[in-house]
Amino acid sequence: MKKILAFLCAVLLLLPGCAGSSAVTEAAYPGMRAYPDPMDSGSIEYKLWREEREKLRAVQYDGYEEGMETFVRKTAAAVLGGAENGNRIYSPLNLYFTLAVLAEITGGNSRSQILDAMEVENTDVLRRKIPALWTANYCTDGTKNSVFANSLWLDRSVNFREDTLALLAETYYASSYSGNMGSDSFGQEYRDWLNEQTGGLLADSAENLGFAEDSLLALASTVYYSAKWQHEFREELTEEGVFHAPSGDAVCDFLYMEAETLYYYGENYAAVSLPFNGNTDSRMWFFLPDEDTAVTDLPNDAEVSSLYLTGDGTSADRIVHIRIPKFDVSSELELSGTLKNLGITDIFDPASADFSPLTGKLSGKIGVDSAKHAVRTAIDEEGCTAAAYTALRIYGAGMPPDEEVEITFDRPFLFVITGPRDTVLFMGIVNDPMGK
Repeated sequence: MKKILAFLCAVLLLLPGCAGSSAVTEAAYPGMRAYPDPMDSGSIEYKLWREEREKLRAVQYDGYEEGMETFVRKTAAAVLGGAENGNRIYSPLNLYFTLAVLAEITGGNSRSQILDAMEVENTDVLRRKIPALWTANYCTDGTKNSVFANSLWLDRSVNFREDTLALLAETYYASSYSGNMGSDSFGQEYRDWLNEQTGGLLADSAENLGFAEDSLLALASTVYYSAKWQHEFREELTEEGVFHAPSGDAVCDFLYMEAETLYYYGENYAAVSLPFNGNTDSRMWFFLPDEDTAVTDLPNDAEVSSLYLTGDGTSADRIVHIRIPKFDVSSELELSGTLKNLGITDIFDPASADFSPLTGKLSGKIGVDSAKHAVRTAIDEEGCTAAAYTALRIYGAGMPPDEEVEITFDRPFLFVITGPRDTVLFMGIVNDPMGK
């Protein structure tokens, strides 16, 4: 993990652009002052870090999280509900940013369907909401890495509206690249960009992505996240244990921690949350279903979602003995069906899709033919690393606990990674901690 984190930290010092000569517009990311190490709240370095942090997060639009709860609830049920066996993970925030860019490059009923799914009234609200949401979750100061990138990939044969591309770069941090769709070089540039933004964590999945000759444009959105636990698991306490996976028992390494913390419990689950170092607004939740409850029931459980979305739940201060398997899990999903279930249908039908804000008069010939979503999440003694991308290709044509409790995640469980104002960055079901 140390080598991975060091490599990814170096990668994330780069701007979200891509090497090569195809750039049309490139988004500029703000720099961040490094978190003082060691931290001294009275030092000049700390005061400068604090001032810069507060300036960056001084949002003009304070209601940026409105509608996110509803979006997370309905997408979690749709995406995670069928994960009875394999691991399934997704990033609600990554999907949300993807839809935001998609709303800007569509018009008419196509745009209305997207905005309705996002619980946003119009693009004026969206243009205030997204920069605030992005800025609140963006961090490269060393306490954690939380970086988002958007991009459009355009075929050179089509004249795209420059004012739309400029708006996307300024408001949505979206860079645009132009090239020959179907060419090996442009496809490789696309994959290189995805790997840069996700630190190579999803290279195997990205290798399968590319452009067909009839592609006119593609939209890609990424998120990379890494953070260390506020209180690291001691390596000498890690020991082998048995995880009861649906496919059979498996031996894996279990992290162990004894902590005086809040223990959460409800009718069908028990849960703990672990904060990340230097970030009181970022944490990782772990939900263990009761023996008679399927893990796939948790994403639909209103009590569970209220806990990770608002912190509202039944809890007690306890000395908690936490055992959880080290895991490195990933999943690849096709989200076309999910988007259609959310009411976003026109973009998949060239006869109905309206991409006029980006393509001008070109209509009746453009439609989305795939919506790939890949995610990978890993935890160990030091912390957590996660990455995700969404790629759209658009073609032409219980009882209260005792004073001390034990919670051992030795069977399928749900995890959720949250940021400021309980924004959900990642969530997933782990059926097999050893699986990819």
